[in-house]
Amino acid sequence: MDLAMQVVTDAFESEGWPEGLWTEFYNELTCEKDARDASSSEKIADNLTIELHRYATPSAREMLKSVALESRVKVARMLQVEFARPVIVTVFLPDAAVDFISGSHGYVAHKTGLDKICIPHSNLRSQSELESTLVHEFTHVAARELAGDRLPSWLNEGLATYLCGDLSSVPRRDIDATASRYPELVRTSHLEGALISVDMRKDDPDRVDAAYFLAASFLEHWVSRHGLESVRETLVQIGRGRGVARAVGQATGAPPRALERDWRRYLLGPNR
Repeated sequence: MDLAMQVVTDAFESEGWPEGLWTEFYNELTCEKDARDASSSEKIADNLTIELHRYATPSAREMLKSVALESRVKVARMLQVEFARPVIVTVFLPDAAVDFISGSHGYVAHKTGLDKICIPHSNLRSQSELESTLVHEFTHVAARELAGDRLPSWLNEGLATYLCGDLSSVPRRDIDATASRYPELVRTSHLEGALISVDMRKDDPDRVDAAYFLAASFLEHWVSRHGLESVRETLVQIGRGRGVARAVGQATGAPPRALERDWRRYLLGPNR
């Protein structure tokens, strides 16, 4: 991390301050490095370590340890996966500039030889909030274990948002209203564009939030028809090199377009 910071800093000094992804990368590195330098790490299980500010209260540390373990077990059970790579859960400092990174609610950094889950300090306000975030991020780690790095964002984020339970707290009428406001997002191809756009995260965060919930809605619809095991099988098939559409069709026994069309009609009505 120190080497990465030095490389980026040297580039900034010689080339000037860049826009877009490089700024994002620098801000993430800064938050991660500040947290590492001010934290104490503790291995709490095989392949699982936490990093938390060394002056955090004992109760906060115990809650983090407990919820991290429980979240990993929960995701491993739901997706029938073993976490082969070490995972570090890093809590950013209370004054970290998380508003200047797109993963302000948490993100996973897939590094050489390990996966690093980074979450904001505000997650320690409640156990339920912490669990929601960690289940979401552990789902990303599990999905990569099964599918590799070829997973589309609508499936990756939709599955993580669905499994962490964020959708269950949203009334159906709110999902319907979101679909009516952003009908173009009730298509996986358009969800993909909204979820991967750094500029859109900055310029239209409401649209990006809508994309997360609509992606989760699609996964909820999928699971209600074909079961969570079909989603897992899709991830496995993608990991074996199959294209997404073929993997979905093989796992569900139905054409992917039909599944998406049924979901669209479910949200927008039979004529859409």
